[in-house]
Amino acid sequence: MPATSKLLDDSLTLQAMKGLKELGKSAIISRKLQAIISAKTHGISKVATIYNITNKTLTFWIKSLKNGSLADLSPKAKATRALLIDDKHHKIVQKWLNNDSGLTIEKVRLRIKKEMGIVASKSTVHRLMKKLGFAHITARSVHYKQDKAKLEEFKKKL
Repeated sequence: MPATSKLLDDSLTLQAMKGLKELGKSAIISRKLQAIISAKTHGISKVATIYNITNKTLTFWIKSLKNGSLADLSPKAKATRALLIDDKHHKIVQKWLNNDSGLTIEKVRLRIKKEMGIVASKSTVHRLMKKLGFAHITARSVHYKQDKAKLEEFKKKL
């Protein structure tokens, strides 16, 4: 039997079991609480190996529960990227595209840079145009050997 940690005592294990019952099995916190409960009987190293985490992580979870509450075990919010072009700018770009349907991605990109002072990539502008409901249309290339007279005759017969 593995050596039991001095951090883990019966009251802490009972607290983890009670918290697990309150949360249900689907929460992320329940996984951490289950690991704490298992560490009492099987040891920190073995549980850390089974849960594919480090001993340090499991020890941190135990200390967090011992010093605080269940809220300390909840996952922290991840930082999100700030949007370059917000809703206020969307309306302006939409007006541009409604007024001139021939605007290309590059023209919109340059206009955003000139009028709003925002440097946006082509892909950012393309995503914006798709979000606003505009399609990226390009002209079909015309083959240099194509006979325009035959093309017009074909269109008339069609």
